[in-house]
Amino acid sequence: MQKEQTFISIKNEAIQKGLIGEIIHRLERVGLKLVAIKMVVPDKDAIAKQYPDKEWWYKQVGEKTKDSRQKRGVEDNRDIIEIGKWVRGMLLEDLVGKPQVAMVWEGAHAVEITLNLSGKSSFKNPM
Repeated sequence: MQKEQTFISIKNEAIQKGLIGEIIHRLERVGLKLVAIKMVVPDKDAIAKQYPDKEWWYKQVGEKTKDSRQKRGVEDNRDIIEIGKWVRGMLLEDLVGKPQVAMVWEGAHAVEITLNLSGKSSFKNPM
């Protein structure tokens, strides 16, 4: 079986709640191996690369956000591109200059396993 590698970032909020050890433990418990780890404080350029300033990204995130908000009873009449830009702005504001733990994990089906553990908030096929 082929090993995969996947990137996981523990964001500042989880760090402040003392969840680093629990997250690492969960990933190890499902058979993944930690192959790289470091604490970083990303600048705007680093975060902007993770959340691209591209129409396809705005559309994808805007659709997902609008659907999620509608399911919770929140009406949002904005265009999906506008919603996507709003989400990106919030992400930049929330993540820039705040510590994160950046990790690379390895194992069979590492991408699928981490998506399942994280609640699939990431995108499998961004384009």
